Amino acid sequence: KHGLIDLFDHVIGKAHDKREVIKSMLRKYDLKPSETMMVGDSVNDVEAGVLAGIKTCAITWGSTQKERLLEANPNHLINNLNEILKVLSKEKIIIEQKPK
Repeated sequence: KHGLIDLFDHVIGKAHDKREVIKSMLRKYDLKPSETMMVGDSVNDVEAGVLAGIKTCAITWGSTQKERLLEANPNHLINNLNEILKVLSKEKIIIEQKPK
């Protein structure tokens, strides 16, 4: 719908131990933590990203109130999907788009 899926190598919707999944993805795709971001709608998502040593972006239209997300101290907080490209670009997360 928004054309964003092509920007991601891997999307995980649910995971028991998010920190372990993040570490596994870093190894699998040979990613640098400084070039990786956890985008999520919960305090647990933000905390998992922080503990894994990657950048975090909390989204406000999910399951957790904005105030609670801010308490988790994400690197970024966005209010709509259109903002994600700006955040990824600012953090130099988007290196190149995958071919379609």
